[in-house]
This record gives sequence, C-alpha cells and structure tokens, in this order.
Amino acid sequence: MIQMIRIRSAVAASLLVFLPSAAMANLGDLQGFGSRTAALGGAGVAWGSGAFAAYSNPAELGAQRDKRLQLSWGLAFDRPMFTPIHNVVIENKAISDKDRTGDVDTGYRDTLGQEVGATLVLFPEFHNITFGTAIFFPLDQLAYLDTGEAYVPEYVMYRARTQRPQVQLGLGGKIADRWHVGVGASLAFSLTGNAFVFLQTNNAKASTMRFAASIKPKLAP
Repeated sequence: MIQMIRIRSAVAASLLVFLPSAAMANLGDLQGFGSRTAALGGAGVAWGSGAFAAYSNPAELGAQRDKRLQLSWGLAFDRPMFTPIHNVVIENKAISDKDRTGDVDTGYRDTLGQEVGATLVLFPEFHNITFGTAIFFPLDQLAYLDTGEAYVPEYVMYRARTQRPQVQLGLGGKIADRWHVGVGASLAFSLTGNAFVFLQTNNAKASTMRFAASIKPKLAP
C-alpha cells in the first residue's frame, strides 16, 4: 500500500512538472490562431489547426499530410467587451483621505494584427519529421504599456497581453501508427517599465520623475 502511494505521488509530481500552466498571456490563449479555431472558441487541439499546429498541438505536425508545405495568413481583430460593474468602492481612508465609489475599468484597447502559420515536412521518409511555426504581429503598435488607474479595479491586469508580437515554434514526428510526438517553444516579448519619483518638500525646488521601459525576448518550452 505504501509503495502504491509513493508511485502515485511520483506520477503526480511528474505531471505538475511537465504539464503546461494556463498563462492567458497572448491572443492564441484567448481565441486561438486561424479562423476555424477562433470560431470554435479556441478549441483547435483536437483537429490540429492546420498550418497553425505548432501552437495548438506540436505532436500533430507528425501526422500524414497530402501537402509537404502548408501556409496560412490572416487578420485578427479582437474587441474586449466586459459586463459593466458600477458603484464599487475604489478609494477609502486606508489608502487615501476620503471614501469614493466608482466603476470597474473596462477601457481596454482593441487588438488588430496579422497571423502567419506554416508547416514543412522536413523528412517524409524518416518518421515524417515536420517543422511548424505560428506568428502573430500587432499592426497598431509594436508594444503597449498601461498600468491602469490607481485604486480602480480591473477585470484583467494584463492590458498589454494581446498587444505584443509572439512566435511559436514546433517540431513533430511519427513514431508508430497513431503515435505522434512533438515539442514546442514560445518566443514572446516582455515589456517592463520603471518609474523613479523624487519629491521635494521645499516649494522652492522642483520634484523630478524618470520613466524607463524595455522590451526583452523570452523563450519558454
């Protein structure tokens, strides 16, 4: 009995290590890539997502294909719509000098960008090894940063999660009949900002503020 518990504990720990977490950090997490996946509410893993399989299911890249090269291009437009919430406490005497009520902030930007997907069978005779990529590039701006208003509650804190470019890479192959394996990597861009404020207590001297922001690429399996 103790040995069985140990085995189950080891399996559970392994799943926690290898299973991906739901980050909800980009357009693909919200609605998926490609018109069919978007129409299905992001449910594209089961059917493979075609040229965008590198994002949805890298193992599907190794499935048999009639075409050695697949290309897909499209425009993505997403408009966030939230249910209004009114008359909530957004300021109190614990953080300010008065009590004030207001509305939940729903002023999120629209997302407009282009998405490109491609799959290429590199070695059709050797386990059908296939490479794939899925790319999203925003058209409004390269990056966006907004901290939101102080004390005003929001639906989602990550206002810029769909306003940054992202690249998905995948490699898949067939190891046996109805058995496919795949690996994937996500290349995203992290936007961070810092503000330094120096306040003067003397009215004769001016206070200063410095703001700095940077965009760094990050690669995750």
